Amino acid sequence: MAIILDPKSSGSSTIKVVPLVTLREGVIFPHTDAILSFGRQASMQGVKQAHDSDGLICFVAQKDAGVDNPQPEDLFDIGTLCKIERIAPVNNEVHAMVHGLARAHIHHIELKDNLLMATLSEIEEAVESDQEIKAVLNHLVSQVKRAVNLGKPDIEVPVFLRIVNSASPEVVSDQVASILKLEHPKRQQLLEITNVKDRLNKVLEFLGDEIKVLELEQKIASKTQKRFDQSMKETVLRERMRTIQKELGESDEDSDVLELKKKLKEAKLPPKQRQKALKDLNRLAKLSIHNPETSYIRSWLEMVVEIPWSQSTSGKVSLTKAKKVLADDHYGLKDVKQRILEYLAVMQLRQKRSSKKSRRDELLTPTIICFVGPPGVGKTSVGRSIARALDRKFVRLCSWWYPR
Repeated sequence: MAIILDPKSSGSSTIKVVPLVTLREGVIFPHTDAILSFGRQASMQGVKQAHDSDGLICFVAQKDAGVDNPQPEDLFDIGTLCKIERIAPVNNEVHAMVHGLARAHIHHIELKDNLLMATLSEIEEAVESDQEIKAVLNHLVSQVKRAVNLGKPDIEVPVFLRIVNSASPEVVSDQVASILKLEHPKRQQLLEITNVKDRLNKVLEFLGDEIKVLELEQKIASKTQKRFDQSMKETVLRERMRTIQKELGESDEDSDVLELKKKLKEAKLPPKQRQKALKDLNRLAKLSIHNPETSYIRSWLEMVVEIPWSQSTSGKVSLTKAKKVLADDHYGLKDVKQRILEYLAVMQLRQKRSSKKSRRDELLTPTIICFVGPPGVGKTSVGRSIARALDRKFVRLCSWWYPR
């Protein structure tokens, strides 16, 4: 069976018939070495056939990596003529070391004894010898060095030395293309560019994009390392300070713990709340600075000492004022405003009955009203209106401060 992919001649007099092996993903560039693994029966047969003859083989990429049994229309018509250096059968696979020789234009594909044979011609690359190519080549090599300094991975030393020491624009462009992190279509695009100057510029463009990513990664890593170093510095200094205080016979408590203890004393907490705060403070003093709970407990205690426990705002409930404030601040919401007025009426009644000392504590215990609804329906603004009606300050408390 013979399939004609391109009946036109490539303009080259070199016509070869070699085994054809398809690649699911990836491209082999000329002037590069690669180690490949093959598991499909047709691919292994093609590699062994080429190795047993003159070693010449053509690798061509599939347009869709998911096709298990690709047909000629599933393949690109530009591949790479390669030389198989050696093969090594391992279990049910064949590993092969190959060297790319030249770009190849595939004209015919023939299926012979379950083996794909390709009639192809080597593509002659257009090389222009001018100062611009030399300038682009030098700039490309310098950019490769820059990428290595930025920590670009997967660059083997022999490949890097070949790029730096080579004066051939064809070799350098293909070598750099082989180390770029590119998607399959872009790699095929580079393979199909036969003009060396155009290929150099395209490779330089792709390398520039990769360098931008490397610079960003290095910047992020530098910031992370800086924060880590600062944290380690603080840890070491704290440990040294504790050791010095212990040697001097002074308290080995953290200065932050002492400061929190002082603020708790000044805050004049109610007995139950004070007992809980002191318990968490003693726990904080015993925890290591590396313990994740340390920051939670510290934040919780800092919030506790900032609450004005000994201060209160006296305000009388006026249903007339509350009704006017709610009407001025919100249009509609009839049921909500009615429920709030009922709530305030109960508060007013409790205030009037608070003169009875026997039930004073019970009557002054506040109730809680809860607003439920999606964002934007007016929960927060209604809360502000209630505070304004009662001449109280409006504040927001976040429950996540409390350590669990």
